[in-house]
Amino acid sequence: MSAGTSSATGSQTIPAHVGSSNGALHSDSGTSSATKSIPSPHPSHIPSILSHHSSTRPAISLEFFPPKTSSGLQNLYARILRMKTQCGPSWMQVTWGAGGSTQNISMVLAGRVHKGLLRPADLDWTRWESPSSEAESRNRTLEEREIQAIIEAPANDELATECCLHLTCTNVSREALDVTLKQARAIGIRNLLALRGDPPRGSEYWTPSDNRFQHAEDLVRYIRSGHGDWFSIGVAGYPEGHTDSLTPSGEAEIPVLLSKQRAGASFIVTQLFYDVFLYHSWLAKARAAGITIPIIPGVMPIQNYTSFRRITGLCKIQVPQELRRRLEDPTPEEIASAQSSGAAAFQGKEQRDKINVRNDDARVKEVGIEWSREMCRQMWRESVKSREERGAVEETLNPNHTAFHMCTLNLEKSVTRILHDLSWAGPSQTTNKASTQEAAFAEDTSGTNGTNAADSGSATSVPKLHATLNDSLSVSAPAALWDEFTNGRYGDSRSPAFGEIDGYGVSLKVPPADALRVWRTPVTEGDISALFVAYLSGEIQAIPWCDIPILNETQAIREELLGLNRAPSASLGEGDHSTIGKGWWTVGSQPAIDGVDSLEPTFGFGPKGGYIFQKAFVEFFVDEEHMLALCRRVEEESDGLVGLLAGNKKGNFKTTLEANAVNAVTWGVFPGQEIAQSTIIEEESFKAWRDEAFEIWAEWELLFPQGSPTQRLLKSIGDNKWLVTVIHHDFKDPGALWKFLGCGRSEHLE
Repeated sequence: MSAGTSSATGSQTIPAHVGSSNGALHSDSGTSSATKSIPSPHPSHIPSILSHHSSTRPAISLEFFPPKTSSGLQNLYARILRMKTQCGPSWMQVTWGAGGSTQNISMVLAGRVHKGLLRPADLDWTRWESPSSEAESRNRTLEEREIQAIIEAPANDELATECCLHLTCTNVSREALDVTLKQARAIGIRNLLALRGDPPRGSEYWTPSDNRFQHAEDLVRYIRSGHGDWFSIGVAGYPEGHTDSLTPSGEAEIPVLLSKQRAGASFIVTQLFYDVFLYHSWLAKARAAGITIPIIPGVMPIQNYTSFRRITGLCKIQVPQELRRRLEDPTPEEIASAQSSGAAAFQGKEQRDKINVRNDDARVKEVGIEWSREMCRQMWRESVKSREERGAVEETLNPNHTAFHMCTLNLEKSVTRILHDLSWAGPSQTTNKASTQEAAFAEDTSGTNGTNAADSGSATSVPKLHATLNDSLSVSAPAALWDEFTNGRYGDSRSPAFGEIDGYGVSLKVPPADALRVWRTPVTEGDISALFVAYLSGEIQAIPWCDIPILNETQAIREELLGLNRAPSASLGEGDHSTIGKGWWTVGSQPAIDGVDSLEPTFGFGPKGGYIFQKAFVEFFVDEEHMLALCRRVEEESDGLVGLLAGNKKGNFKTTLEANAVNAVTWGVFPGQEIAQSTIIEEESFKAWRDEAFEIWAEWELLFPQGSPTQRLLKSIGDNKWLVTVIHHDFKDPGALWKFLGCGRSEHLE
């Protein structure tokens, strides 16, 4: 259903107690009807959308997260426009950073999606801001002012889509939560996904801003107590158990779901999974235990092997053996094809008898599309079979697999391909009965909140929608694919998926118990240096900024990196000063490469017949004194061959590069194609990563008791160090960067 006429909500009356200090929070034993039964759904509520959706194909929801950069956000709006037309989602979901860290930007994104304000001309927020609020607006952030403008602006009915906003309750004050709920109502958002959120890692820091919000169930009950049946409230389901459990069990989570259902939850969205058999087993147990509300399976296509490994590890998700085989081993046909083509990777070396699928993002993505497509097909067939066995008619809600929740990770290709392959793409197929019900709903305004329910409009006219988006779709193919590779922190900052694409935001990427065991309790900067040296030496497999072992390409510059990371007093041995320690802790690097074959297993990428080039760069934490000295050397001694970017936790930034300069440090040249730039370093992306990098120091700090030596050390480092990136533009001299930094091997220092 379209969010249609949601602009009517701009003048709605909000209950007086919302946002006040006397909103009651029901206890588990409360007698409120909201805690005893699921409210009748409004036509815009997700259960209502499901009950009136065509039985010929499932409803689809698409999930997006707030991008890390402003340019990424603008490009996400264009991507959402394309996916709305090509995929025909029944609703979209917008995620919420832990502790409300993305509160305002999540509301902006959700509001624009819900009211269809996705094109630059759709919202002039300075125009729609009330003149009477001019003085107040000066004290608002730009995002807060934009939220107010979204509330005041009329909806674009042709582009509007129902939106479900995620909320977390831990580390969020009740006042902030009330503001969010009030804004959501004013915009016309009718669906929420109530999540607990991640608690701080140290027990001393387990002090939620409001201690009544310990679990998602508390959040569900609180929203019901203040807003009645205005919102349809979803909750998360964990078919393989919650990640906080030492021994995760999906069956053990079912009583928790029952409590959420009793508190007033009206639908469930599951965590991603890759084992359909395991999911069906859990689903049957949940239904047998009394879970009656719709359960919507979450599907996340694999985008690249690194993010897949990270997500399955964090969420403790089982990976079927067949999927592991597809990701790590080729079929005999693929091997034969590669050998017959004369690929260098297969010539003369036994260890190259297999195609390394994991390191080929395009092939990993293809495996992800195939696996997710088959999962969806299998679950939908099971759903159809179930309906036939029960003699269900089209109008009857089938609570299993009526919809699929697609986690896009802000990318376009995989989800669009899956839906097209399954013939599930195109305009949403919600029946007219929902519109009929909505009309009846609008006539009766005597509900709990006495509000106008005309906030969902009728379904968008398909011809009008296609006409509206014609200009966008005329370039949809290149626009959809330009940022599919690479999306990491060295990708294009204009991409909606810029950053580590796992959807989890800033974290240590490893469980707290493992972090304490591996990284122990450093109390001096020398201990930190030893940790980085252990990582580079292969003694440990992760550091807080990287949860995978060093890559093969890093082996080529391992000695140089060891020279940077060792404590200043360290050397290779008595009389050998070729690599003196500096105590500069590296979190990113690559060697210079001059035209290696694109099929070379360590540095190659892309199709055969290409050549790969790299400029050497390194990224490290350093104190301010050394940062300033490096800046002077770059400006005075490098003859323009070295570039530097530096920033600290306070937001300070220095660079020797020209304003808005974009530095491609990895590129490939392929027959008949434009030059492919896979690794880029520029100011906007550096600043986004700088903020994350220092947040990770703070995350690590939270593992330890407040005031302990380790906590004080990590806080001091995070507060005082600078993150520095140094690039050397001479890719034909592999030792140039390291010689400039004073950590080159002896042959580079002669």
